[in-house]
Amino acid sequence: MKFKNLFILLLSFFALTAFPVMADEEDEEEDRDRGGIEEVTVTAEKREATVSDTSMSISAFDSSLIEDLGLQGADDLMDQLPATTRDSYDVRIRGVGRNFRNLGGDPGVATYYNGVYSPDFGIAAGENYLFDVERIEVLRGPQGTLYGRNSIGGAINYITKKPQFENGGEIRVLAGNLGSEQYYAMATGPITDDLAFRVTTADMKRDGWQNNVNPMGEDLNSLNDSNHVLTLLWNINDDMSFQIRANDRLSDRIIGANVIMDMGYGASRGQLNTTDLIYGIRQVDADHPDAIQFTNSRGVIGYGAPKRAGIDLGNWPGRLNPFYGYTGENTLGTFNTGANMDPGCNNFPYPDGCASNHEKFEQNGIQANFTWDINDTTTFNYIYGYVDFNYDFNYDIDATYSEFSQWRSTVREDVHMSTHEININWEIDSPLGYWEVTSGAFFMDENRNQTYGLHNSTPGLQNAANYGVLDTTFGTLLAYTGIDLTAYGATNSVMGLLGCTGYLGCWDDAEHADFDNVLEGYSGSGRWNGMANGAAYRHDNNVQNDAFAVYTQGTLRINDDFSLVLGVRYAEDDKAVIEKRHGYSELYASALAAFLPAMNLLAGAPYVPLESDTATLAYYSSLGLGQAYGVSALAATNVAIGAATYAYDPTKVAYFNQLYALGLTGTTNYAYSMFSIDPEKQIVPVCDPTATECATPLRVYQGIPYSYNRLVTDNDTWSDTNIRVNLDWTPRDNILMYLGLTTGYRSGGYALGSTGNVQTQRDEFGIEVSTGEQELLDYDQEEVKAIELGYKGIHLDDTLQLFWSIYHYDYDGYQDEITQYDPVRNTSVSWASNADGITNQGFEMDLTWAATDRLTLNMNYSYTETEYGEDYWILTTDDPTQPEEVFGGFVQGYVGTSAVGCQPGETPIGNAGCAGTFDYAVNAKGDPLKGIPYDKYTFRATYEADIFGEPVWITAVHSYTGDFSDSGIQRALDRVPSRETTNISASWWSDDYKTSVRAYISNLFDNKNIRGINTSDQNGNFRKTGIPLAPRTMGVDIRYKF
Repeated sequence: MKFKNLFILLLSFFALTAFPVMADEEDEEEDRDRGGIEEVTVTAEKREATVSDTSMSISAFDSSLIEDLGLQGADDLMDQLPATTRDSYDVRIRGVGRNFRNLGGDPGVATYYNGVYSPDFGIAAGENYLFDVERIEVLRGPQGTLYGRNSIGGAINYITKKPQFENGGEIRVLAGNLGSEQYYAMATGPITDDLAFRVTTADMKRDGWQNNVNPMGEDLNSLNDSNHVLTLLWNINDDMSFQIRANDRLSDRIIGANVIMDMGYGASRGQLNTTDLIYGIRQVDADHPDAIQFTNSRGVIGYGAPKRAGIDLGNWPGRLNPFYGYTGENTLGTFNTGANMDPGCNNFPYPDGCASNHEKFEQNGIQANFTWDINDTTTFNYIYGYVDFNYDFNYDIDATYSEFSQWRSTVREDVHMSTHEININWEIDSPLGYWEVTSGAFFMDENRNQTYGLHNSTPGLQNAANYGVLDTTFGTLLAYTGIDLTAYGATNSVMGLLGCTGYLGCWDDAEHADFDNVLEGYSGSGRWNGMANGAAYRHDNNVQNDAFAVYTQGTLRINDDFSLVLGVRYAEDDKAVIEKRHGYSELYASALAAFLPAMNLLAGAPYVPLESDTATLAYYSSLGLGQAYGVSALAATNVAIGAATYAYDPTKVAYFNQLYALGLTGTTNYAYSMFSIDPEKQIVPVCDPTATECATPLRVYQGIPYSYNRLVTDNDTWSDTNIRVNLDWTPRDNILMYLGLTTGYRSGGYALGSTGNVQTQRDEFGIEVSTGEQELLDYDQEEVKAIELGYKGIHLDDTLQLFWSIYHYDYDGYQDEITQYDPVRNTSVSWASNADGITNQGFEMDLTWAATDRLTLNMNYSYTETEYGEDYWILTTDDPTQPEEVFGGFVQGYVGTSAVGCQPGETPIGNAGCAGTFDYAVNAKGDPLKGIPYDKYTFRATYEADIFGEPVWITAVHSYTGDFSDSGIQRALDRVPSRETTNISASWWSDDYKTSVRAYISNLFDNKNIRGINTSDQNGNFRKTGIPLAPRTMGVDIRYKF
């Protein structure tokens, strides 16, 4: 359904329901009591007001509703909200969230805890599992004035319960399936006549709900969380009060893993590949015995075959197929997974060779609020916040429990943040009308440090590299082969042909590049001396973020019917970043390639040309000894470094031995020569490639191991001024209509981390400046202009509450991260960038009806329509139906030339005939944004039943989230399926409301729901993985209040 049709439908609905009801109510008594539907008081505009009196789209959950629904975290909350979804990083409101988790990036939805800005949504969403929370307020739409920081999509405010000056307490126990045990306790009361306390403690445990098929491993996605809180409230005098809350939290658990939804290509799509040592496809002729036919989007036919380890260029950093030789349970297409589980892998820094699925989160927070009622019309507030947390994890990436492949990521993120906010609420009676004004200033000091690594416990990474004959001196090579390499400009050894690495020297003797010898502004590279922990990559990044804002917002009561809201906010973000990284890679032989056949004579191997040297092969083939065969440069490199020997066709070996025995080849036996090479197998590894110990392991990436490092710093400032203009019309006490214009802003930042990139410095036209120095890639700030029309009304003798809104957003600099084509570097890159011309529009409806004294119904619905309005090119190298290696679009990740591809200098943009790259460049213009479903709704019913003479409240909730693309490309491969969840519960309270028992079943039908997907290219066997949501859970929740 198109947006304009929905707009007409909405206005028709309003005309048929709102105005007649308003007219009917004209004759009713003005002073009737409001009943039927309980109103929730919120502080969304930093003043107390009911939801129906607040002129913005807002959903609120008070403590009783949180208890009734059994809300315990982010996923539970998302199911209850219109136009609000969860993703891998944070939360999205109306599709606006965080598309990447670069350390320098910011969320799109601001999270507040007791009015204090929280740097991470997960802290507030999971603390105490929402025990002792007074209220949750979800504000949809830009909150550019009063909230400001990172509230371009909205804001979520969690408010905890305050200390009381009367003694009280609560004990809560929850027990359920999967070994779930949760214990909570609260005590509150006075210390003196002016000082009160509130203490809460929580301990939550649960076994993993994701089956780990590793016989030696525990199930994944467990719960082991505890939190302790102390809150003090000091009523200094009749006008002043001070509240401070502090918590200490520890979560130490087994994290979940993505599930494999699909993988493979051709006829093997949907099957585990257990036979190929490495993933990937190479281009072959149609008559190749292993040829697989592919047809690309233009109807061109190509043929491919599996890549050969150590022969065809493989996947960084030399990863093998983790399922090679796998005989365990097949997890493809299930919610099961396989993961290594080392019991000694529970503390950072993780021991060498340690593989697990472990997560640890330690957090301390303080929220303090000083309030001073200066007089009847002026109130001063000071809000202080402090957050300190460490977040560690060791995550098994490859979804198997293989011993030879333990590809994993590790992290330690250390965050310290303090905030200060001052605001004054004041009231003015002016000639224009009565003003209610909130003015304030906000300051933030945040430091984030992240140590991140990618590891694999393989001898190729853990041990120093053996360079074999590549370390041969020129004199030795000259004496043995007659080749004088000094004429080629190199020095000392054959490795010198590769040139020099910069400030670390030349390849002859360049030292290992790591954090100890990094030079700011440059990349260094050197030989590989091994990393005991198997680190293929590591970075230590730091971001210092200083934010400042001043704001004011006033509501002018023009008369009894109309109010005007005017607000303005100036915000400034200053970021200083340091990125320090080092890692492993492999050099392609390049300058060495032509000399490899001769150098391998030093290794005792015969002279075997490269398969690319067609002239030499043609010459030897003409000598009458049969077809001469060559090998790939990678295969020859593996022979040169002692990792492999040549592979021979046994039939031809026997043939040439026979010829030699008969004297037909003179004094030369060609049994082991270029004439008997097996052209398909080419080499035989010296060690079993899956061996965990080997001095000369097979190199399967590009061949020659090396180390690199880099240290880059930068700083920048982003700022913006945002406004809010809102006209409110209240024709009746129970009716509010509003029309508003709001702008929002999100700071720019830097593409830090493993997905970040650096480049050599360039001028304003993108032309490289030849200084040798490097700079971080950054992205610009994001700005939005939003228009919203809303309605809030209470009808039918206060038994029907209807809220709806319709909105339109225009973005400038929408922050996204997608695999894109970069015409400057002529390569495919995955990086954070900005897209202009983005629009986002939709409508929401929230209806609550007290149908009878016993039955209450609630329904909310949202429709969201987004669009890339300008050219936005996205690369699609993850399509298993048209592999890039088969059709020649890319070489080693770079856009190149081929028989069916581009001519030199051409790019896919504006060159429809440039087929090799055009197949992989998709213009998203006109398509919807990623991660945003069109439709989302929730239906809730609560009924008071009499069971055995006791009142029992039965609640049923059904939620639906429509399907959407998770990549920004509209194709079946990227569609996240729609999902539905049904929860039911039955609650009983004692007559004095001190004791309650709630029995519940969540995900009643045990639906296998996915909330996001990831896809990989040929190097990951076109694997498609999903992020699973919890299965059916059930239990009993008992509370006793005293």
